[in-house]
Amino acid sequence: MVRNKLLDNLAADPKDPSEVVSQEGTRLISHMWSMSYDDYLVEYTNTADREKVRVLLMQNIWGLLQQREYMLLQYYKSSVHLPNVLGTCGHFYAVEYFPKDKELSPVLSQTAMRLSTWTIAAVGLLDAIWSFETDFTDRLHMCDMQGSNFGISDKHTVKVLDLDMAIFDRKLKRELAARTCTEHSDCDYGDCRGWCDILHGKCFEGRINNNLQVKSHGKD
Repeated sequence: MVRNKLLDNLAADPKDPSEVVSQEGTRLISHMWSMSYDDYLVEYTNTADREKVRVLLMQNIWGLLQQREYMLLQYYKSSVHLPNVLGTCGHFYAVEYFPKDKELSPVLSQTAMRLSTWTIAAVGLLDAIWSFETDFTDRLHMCDMQGSNFGISDKHTVKVLDLDMAIFDRKLKRELAARTCTEHSDCDYGDCRGWCDILHGKCFEGRINNNLQVKSHGKD
């Protein structure tokens, strides 16, 4: 079930030996959880207690896997452009915090800011956008590119703070292909602009703009 969730939501196919599900299904579960599955159960030596805890654990993990943002953050946790998951409690999860002055919008809009600081922020954003195109199992579309959804770390790395409107190319195409339309805006997915085949009343697969174009056209 976990693997099917990844395939459906993230265009991810865990074929890497380190992520292949073992006979008990614990390796992939451990990858998608912020704690060690084995360490969590180690103190429950009583068989009955272990089974109760295991069922509760599976319910918690399944609740987390209903949230696409969590799945993206945890599966691609090696990406420097995604915030780290600090921990989970039930189906809730916490990620690293960026104060308001570390968000991209105020950094890029400050007229009195030093040119070097502005340049670092701009280059960091371009690096992040390039990463979304090349570093994942499929192209990652950021369909809400407002500056407050991005933060700059102390190491000058731009990270995405809100991934609710992030979607992989394969899933976006399925989403748009299933839509009917009477005008082009019916085929938009947030900032990801679509195109309507008005003659047939169906949306074309895919978007007609890209992440860089959205940001370049003044999305704050």
